[in-house]
Amino acid sequence: MKKSKGLLAHAKNRFYAQVLLPNENGCMIWIGYKTLSNHRGYGEFTSQKNRKLAHHYSYELHNGSIPKGLLVLHRCDIRNCVAPDHLFLGTAKDNAVDRNNKRRNHEPAGEDQYLAKFTNEKVREIRATYQKGGFTTRQLAKKYNVSQCTIQYMLAHKTYKTA
Repeated sequence: MKKSKGLLAHAKNRFYAQVLLPNENGCMIWIGYKTLSNHRGYGEFTSQKNRKLAHHYSYELHNGSIPKGLLVLHRCDIRNCVAPDHLFLGTAKDNAVDRNNKRRNHEPAGEDQYLAKFTNEKVREIRATYQKGGFTTRQLAKKYNVSQCTIQYMLAHKTYKTA
């Protein structure tokens, strides 16, 4: 029993060493490893060879195990927040309703996407220029200082679909 308490205290210390103190909104931000695979950048913590999402670990540390079929949701909508009072349990349906109520289901497109290099107007201009002929995708890429792939995707309407 003594050994398991020591391991838990060690894991708890390791966990909190990767968490910022509460900010003005009470969020405690995870600054440790963030997974990019299936969880879209949520924090991840490994304790005793068990890998968990950081907000799950925080929830369990303060509230006990997560019942099967339930998710750990954020009141604050900050995916790297691990503040125990910002976390609550819900179903997948609860999560979807929460997402929709908070209007987090909008995926920006075209010029509204944060990595966009062009306005919608410029995209229409590039497409019109290409359709008239006289420019290859390579030449357009060089002219606008982007990759040829960027131009090809734009022309195929794989990107900038709203333009």
